[in-house]
Amino acid sequence: MLSLRIVPLLILLLVMLSSAQSVPTQSGNETPANVGASPQNISAWSGLVGDTSPAPAASFSINATPGVISSAVIDIGAPPSGVSLMFSNSSAPITSLSPGNLNLLDQFIGSSADNATATFTSTSTFTIGNSTISGVPTTYTSAPNATAFEMGYLQDQAGDIVIVAEVVNQSADFNGTPADFQLMLPTQNGSPVEYYLTVLQNANISPPSPPPPVVPPQRIVISPNVSLVVLPKPPLIMLPPPNAGLLAYPILKEMSPGDNALIFPLLEDLGGTPVYASAVPEGSSASLASAVSNALLLPDQPASVAIPIHVPQDVPVGYYALSIEYHLGTSNVSQPLIIHVVPSQPAGLNVYRQVSIDQQHNDSVMQLSALNTESGPVNNAEVLEQVPPSFGLQETSFSLTPTTLNESLITWDLMNLLPNETQTLSYVLPGIPSDLELFTLWPAAQIIGPNLRPNILIEDFEAPNIGPGEKGNYTLKLFNSGPAAETVAVEITGAQGWNLEPDSFNVTIPSGAAADLHFSLTAPADAPDPVYYFTMYLYYDGIQDQKILPVPLNHEKLMAPTLSSLSQQLLAWATRNVYLIILALVLASVAGAALYLAIRRGYLEFRKPRYSEERVDSLKKLQQMFTADKKDKDRK
Repeated sequence: MLSLRIVPLLILLLVMLSSAQSVPTQSGNETPANVGASPQNISAWSGLVGDTSPAPAASFSINATPGVISSAVIDIGAPPSGVSLMFSNSSAPITSLSPGNLNLLDQFIGSSADNATATFTSTSTFTIGNSTISGVPTTYTSAPNATAFEMGYLQDQAGDIVIVAEVVNQSADFNGTPADFQLMLPTQNGSPVEYYLTVLQNANISPPSPPPPVVPPQRIVISPNVSLVVLPKPPLIMLPPPNAGLLAYPILKEMSPGDNALIFPLLEDLGGTPVYASAVPEGSSASLASAVSNALLLPDQPASVAIPIHVPQDVPVGYYALSIEYHLGTSNVSQPLIIHVVPSQPAGLNVYRQVSIDQQHNDSVMQLSALNTESGPVNNAEVLEQVPPSFGLQETSFSLTPTTLNESLITWDLMNLLPNETQTLSYVLPGIPSDLELFTLWPAAQIIGPNLRPNILIEDFEAPNIGPGEKGNYTLKLFNSGPAAETVAVEITGAQGWNLEPDSFNVTIPSGAAADLHFSLTAPADAPDPVYYFTMYLYYDGIQDQKILPVPLNHEKLMAPTLSSLSQQLLAWATRNVYLIILALVLASVAGAALYLAIRRGYLEFRKPRYSEERVDSLKKLQQMFTADKKDKDRK
C-alpha cells in the first residue's frame, strides 16, 4: 500500500510556526525547534513527511516541488526499526556512498537564502549495511526531540544527491502529529526534481557525534620572553563605556599564520586641549600587537591610530585574546580584541572578517577582506556572506560594487584581484547586540569561483584488466590547457570496499604539459558490478573541479588451463560419451584397414615392370639363346 497526499507548504508552515512558538527560521537554517521557513523563504526545498507500512517494499518516487510538503505512506517490508530511506535524484542503483559536498549542493540549489551550507550545520556517522561513513553533513527537521528526524546528505558513486533519513517509530513531527519519517529534498534553481527511493534494511544512523572534550588554554612560547595563549573558543567580550574617548574600534579580526595587518581605532580628545595618545597591548596574547605612542589628538577632531598586528608563522589555529590600553592625556580607556587565527585557503584566495563597534552611531561595522596569494589575477570570483537572521539586516550600503543583497545573503563579486592585492568590502549592521558572542560564532564567508573554464583535463586513463579480489596499477595523465603553470591538489574517492593507494596527490603541471599520477586499486573479492565509479576532485587557482573515473572489473577473465584440469575435463567427457568413443574407434579401424590395402595395392602396381609385348618377346628369345648356348657347351 502506498499513498501520497500533497499539501500546500504555506499552510503547514503556518501550523508549524504557531506550534513551535519560536522565531521563524529559513529552511536553509533550521533549528531543532523548527523544520521550515518563513513563507517568503521556502523556494529551494520540498518537504516529505509520513508513515511506513510493513508491506513488501515497492518502488517509490516523488516529484519534489518547491514550496510544497508531501504526505506519504511508504511500504518498507519491515517494522519501522533499523530502516533508512535514501532519496536520490538518479534512478541508477546506488553502489557506493560518501559524505556530500556542500559547495556542490549550494550550486545545485541556486538559492542564496536556502543554501545547503547553512542547513547541514553538524556532522554524524552513518552505518549503512556493513559500511560506516563518518563526517556526513547532518541536520534535524523537527523538534520536540532534538535528535528526532535526523537527515544526512551524501553522494553516490556518480556524485548524485542522496538524502538519507532514519525511520523512527511514531515520533512527533513538525506540527505534533505522530510520523515515522520527516525530511526535506532540495530542488534545482527553483524547479521540481524527481527523487527515487531506496529502502535500506538493518541500517542504523548513529546519533550525532559527542561534542569534543573541553580543551584547556594552551601557552605557546614564541621566544624566551614572549608567549601566547591559544583558546579553543572565544572568551567573553566586555565593551568599554561610551563617551570615554573611544568612538570606534575592532573587537574581532580573522588572520592566518604569518599575516600582518593594521587596525584603526577612532579616538577622540575629551580634554579640550591637544594631547598625545598612546596605545599599549596587554593581556595573555599582547605580543601579537605593537605599541603606538605620540599620536596627536586635537579637540573636536576624531582621529584614527594605526596599530600593527602580526601573527607568527608557527602559531596554531585558535582564538587569542588581548586588550589595547589607550592613554588619552589625563584619561585612559581599554578595548578588547580577539584575533581569530584561521588556516589559509588552499585555493589561493583568502577572505577574512573583521567586526568593529561604532559607538558613535550605535552600529556594528563588518569588513570582508579578500587577499589574492596566487601568482596571477583572480577574476569573476564570488564571496557569499550569510548574515544571521537575528541581526535583521534589511538594507545597507556597500563600500564596493558590484555587491548584491538577497534577503540576508550578501554576494560580493571580486573583479580583477591582482597578485598580493587585497580588496575590502564594508557594510553596516544596525545596532550593537547585547550578546557579542554572536559575532564569534558567525560562519566563515564562502568563496565561489573564480568562474573560469577548468584548465586541467584528463588526457588518458590507463586501467588494467583486473577481476574481483585482484590488484591493479593505474596511470592517470592530467593535461594543463591553461596559459600558466598550475599547482594542483588531487583527491580521489571511490566505491566502498576498494583499497586505493595513494588517494591524494600534489603536482605542478606547466602550461601545455602533462603529468602522470600513479596509484593502485584492489577490488573486493565479492565485487558484483562490471564498472565502478571513482570521483576525482581537483583544487587549483581558486577552482574546484570534479571528474568521474570509470574503473571496469572483469568477471570473466580467461585463465590458462592446467594439465590436471585438462585431464579431468577429458575424463569427464569420455565417461559421458563412451558409446560414441567405441563407434569412433571401430570406424577408425575399418578406415585404417581399407587405407592400408589401398596403399599396398598401389605399391605393388608401382613395382610391376613397364615393358611392351615386343620387348617381352625379345627378352624371352634372348633367354632361350643363352640357355641353348649353355647346353652346347655342357655337351662338349
